[in-house]
Amino acid sequence: MEILNREQLAYVDQQSIEEQHISSWQLMERASIEATQHILKYLDKDQHQVIVLAGNRNNGGDGLAIANHLISNGFQVMVYIINYAAQPSTDFNNNLNRLRENNLTEVDNNTSFPQVDINCVIIDAIFGVGLNRRLPKIVEDWIAFFNTTDNLVFSIDVPSGLYLDRLPGEEELVFQADRTFTFQLPKLALLFSSTARYAGDIEIIDIGLSQSAINSIEVNDVYLTKKHIQEKLINRNRFSHKGTFGHALLVGGSYGMNGSIRLAAAACMRSGVGKTTCKVPASAVEVLQVAIPEVMLLASEKNKYIDELKDISTYQSIGIGVGIGTKKKVRIAFDDYIQKADLPILIDADGINCLAKDTNLLHQLPENSILTPHPGEMQRLRNLSVDPFVRKKEIEDFASQYKIILVYKDAHTMITDGKHTYFNSTGNAGMATAGSGDVLTGLITGLLAQGYKPFDAAKIGVYIHGRAGDLALSKMGEHAMLSRDIIDNLGEAFQV
Repeated sequence: MEILNREQLAYVDQQSIEEQHISSWQLMERASIEATQHILKYLDKDQHQVIVLAGNRNNGGDGLAIANHLISNGFQVMVYIINYAAQPSTDFNNNLNRLRENNLTEVDNNTSFPQVDINCVIIDAIFGVGLNRRLPKIVEDWIAFFNTTDNLVFSIDVPSGLYLDRLPGEEELVFQADRTFTFQLPKLALLFSSTARYAGDIEIIDIGLSQSAINSIEVNDVYLTKKHIQEKLINRNRFSHKGTFGHALLVGGSYGMNGSIRLAAAACMRSGVGKTTCKVPASAVEVLQVAIPEVMLLASEKNKYIDELKDISTYQSIGIGVGIGTKKKVRIAFDDYIQKADLPILIDADGINCLAKDTNLLHQLPENSILTPHPGEMQRLRNLSVDPFVRKKEIEDFASQYKIILVYKDAHTMITDGKHTYFNSTGNAGMATAGSGDVLTGLITGLLAQGYKPFDAAKIGVYIHGRAGDLALSKMGEHAMLSRDIIDNLGEAFQV
């Protein structure tokens, strides 16, 4: 799915109206019907009353239309109109007139806040994606009031007060939603942790906008979905053998941290790779041989940490860094692997920390190598802005400068080569557990060995990793999930 800015979204709306020979009101009606169907999944007319907060422009028009459809479904609905604009939009007025025909009690006295029962569900339809300046005080007053209640809140398209392209100021207010129903395409502000926290859970609602209009726009940002993965997965030939699917080398582990390489190795084998060899400290060999008998092991001369390997030319991919530590002797070995590598390698965890201690090594990485930092590790490589929109550009510039692929691990993991950026649609908070990143390292390294292009391997690995986590969530819940639960669900996750 493409991620569009405010002007591009307005263009697609207008093109859809022209191509489909419909009015803007008819498009609004279509959107409100679809939104209502999604909202109804969370409502019970015997328990819930509904308050709709509607601004007097088009997002408020969506809210009024939703109110009308909820009334038709038997719900008791109260509408509060927030007149922040001097002139209401035409479509807003059309929906307001329809509500009056239903004899809905209308409250437009903006100085009086309602008494809100705890079972009232609040629908925020005050302001949509067009926000380009601070909200009027009257709107902020209403947001401030409802942000202090404990009611369930749904926002339409985006939470009121949220910009699509910049961080709200410290004193600016944003509606705090439990769930946001956004139309047709994801919005960038809904994908960054510092701004998505206002949106709660996100549902993308298809309202039938023109795909040809969307396709006509050159975009650099994409929301990674099942369709992308289905197009990239390589079908396995019946007459294949283990040599067909490559030989991956994983370098990792140190005394007390050998579980990381065990997780990475198990995930690597689950990726479909033909063979996996692990270079590990000598003390880890016997334990790992029992834990994952499918994996071949090379013992370091050192008992507690990894060392160099004379020949790495026989491997189709290399993943290095999980659990290796950053001691001087380890960094010497790490440097040696980079010097010998003549194909893209994957670097994670302590491998990234080693790079941070000697950033000159970044210039020596093979082109299209993959780095998979979490925010803390990325911060050690480069001091990043706290503004997520600025930070995104800084990460893209970093990838472009060193001709690498960056997998910036977050709630919606960002994968970029500096020119194009993908945000992942899978995964959950249960995956915030020790070893989850090690699983991703093994998975992507295994895909690289099978011949996937590095950018594709990163995208597939991130998506499948998140999907396996979602499958594990359905069985284990967020609190009890372990990284090995993600590995156990990789098989089903590949059945996209």
